[in-house]
Amino acid sequence: MPTARNLPVKKLKLDLHNHRMVEQSSESGAVENMIALADDRFWALIESIADSGYLPTENIIVQEVGREYLVREGNRRIAALKLLHGYMPIDDISPPRHIAEKAASLTSEWKKANTDVPCAIFTVAEEKTVDKIVSLAHAKSEKAGRDPWQQVARARHNRDKQSGSEPALDLLESFLRHTRSLATTTRERWGGAYPLSVLLDAIKKVAPRLGFVSSRELAAAYPKVKHRADLDRLITDIGHGQVSHTYTRSASRDFLADYGFPDASTSTAGRGDATKGAAAAATAAGSAKKKAKATYATNDPRSVTQLLRGFSPRGPHREKLVTLIKEAKSLDLAVTPHAFAFVVRAILEISVKAYCKQHSIATTNGKGYELELADLVQTVFAHLSGKGSDKAMQKWLHGAVTELKKKDSLLSVTSLNALVHSRAFVADGVGVSTIFNNVFPLLQAMNGETP
Repeated sequence: MPTARNLPVKKLKLDLHNHRMVEQSSESGAVENMIALADDRFWALIESIADSGYLPTENIIVQEVGREYLVREGNRRIAALKLLHGYMPIDDISPPRHIAEKAASLTSEWKKANTDVPCAIFTVAEEKTVDKIVSLAHAKSEKAGRDPWQQVARARHNRDKQSGSEPALDLLESFLRHTRSLATTTRERWGGAYPLSVLLDAIKKVAPRLGFVSSRELAAAYPKVKHRADLDRLITDIGHGQVSHTYTRSASRDFLADYGFPDASTSTAGRGDATKGAAAAATAAGSAKKKAKATYATNDPRSVTQLLRGFSPRGPHREKLVTLIKEAKSLDLAVTPHAFAFVVRAILEISVKAYCKQHSIATTNGKGYELELADLVQTVFAHLSGKGSDKAMQKWLHGAVTELKKKDSLLSVTSLNALVHSRAFVADGVGVSTIFNNVFPLLQAMNGETP
């Protein structure tokens, strides 16, 4: 049975093996990971505790290990308290300005009242009991945490904190700033709870209908776009749940025609600049005479060339990656499949490690040894898909992860070793092309591109 008593926040140690994240080497790394996983919730928790103090509605689950008190459940609350008390420097995690101001203005009375917290203390011998309690609490927390604004929070963090591209979020926020058709409460709710993946699906198809090269270009031009009323109606219907992935991905009907968007063959530039109307029409007429851009099968080496031409990694720690991609573009896959395979293998590993560094994901185990690439890929996949909560992302990356799990995949460690040491192991352009097409969505996702 646990012992119940108050313990000083300063004596509590964050669990670096917390089931919510990969193993961490320090408490600061654990906090950074908490923020990366759900920054809005973390800042909201800190703000709530700063405003109201710690509310002892539930004991912190603690395990006494030697002379240390290890937090097994309640790590975010203790992390928030440590930051507010100054036991961990809050400036190191770059908090929002209003959070930093609240932390700096806390009174000595507040700090005295929140020095200790109620804890349920278990011994090492009660490990199984603790694991069961934590497992139940975690399951409850995860289910309760699947609220509809998770997509928006993750997208906003990726864009604002990691410089990622989030055209659906950009468009939504611009729409919310300019629309006059929504009630204030609806506008505020959609700012945090909106099915962004459905909107992203839709605007990828809307963009070329309005004469834009990409969804990013469409979002940047809004509200100065043609058919704005139709676009606003689509955005509104998605927000109200009247349009889902089933509708936007239907192969049997053109859902954009239902909203009045022009047919793809007749669409022209969508920026609405009247002075460029004649030029845009002439350009569209000339383009119509041109041969449509070729589409190649995934086993055709030319499909790889197309993918690489449009691949532009974004984010920190990717300088070498850009250089390797340039080298990959210069290789003729049909002539040099082995050289291409080695370069792509390097691109994959550097992408994985850059993503882990960007999101404070540990790449070593508790003994300091480098984790296997296969394990890191699985960890990154779980992070990208929100541990399965983002079904669209999970579906988009399924083929890539499946490919990398194959022992005979050319990009696996086993196969590359065989490529070097086995006289019988030979690659060809067709096989490498197919594998690259399968793996490419994961490379995109790790480097700032979305489905």
